Amino acid sequence: MMLLDTSGLLAILDRREPQHELACLLYRQARLRITHGFVLAELVALGLVRGFPSSSTIDFLRDLIANPDITVIWPAQDATAQALSYLTGRPEMGYSLCDVVSFLAMNQFGVSEALTTDAHFERAGFRRLLA
Repeated sequence: MMLLDTSGLLAILDRREPQHELACLLYRQARLRITHGFVLAELVALGLVRGFPSSSTIDFLRDLIANPDITVIWPAQDATAQALSYLTGRPEMGYSLCDVVSFLAMNQFGVSEALTTDAHFERAGFRRLLA
């Protein structure tokens, strides 16, 4: 099982990304995948910043949400509060709220690997699949 992070999803979506082929391969090899609503929101923003057509990103997200092999978690208020508490105790780490919600979801589901280029995942004790 793997967590799909923003950078990993962008690498799948955008053929121009340097890790596109590897991201697609790792994605196909994973039996079960999880992600969450904050990652999806962040992907829309990142796609816009990178000049990727928003219609393509939205179609990609619709397919991802409809995929029965992907569990999409929709963080509730208590999960967000827990993530904010975590951030407050570790300001020096430079984690984003999205990162911490990912860490909490990974712990909850027993996931150790993330399809991501983000080194924060390694710092938090997880395996980053796209270095």
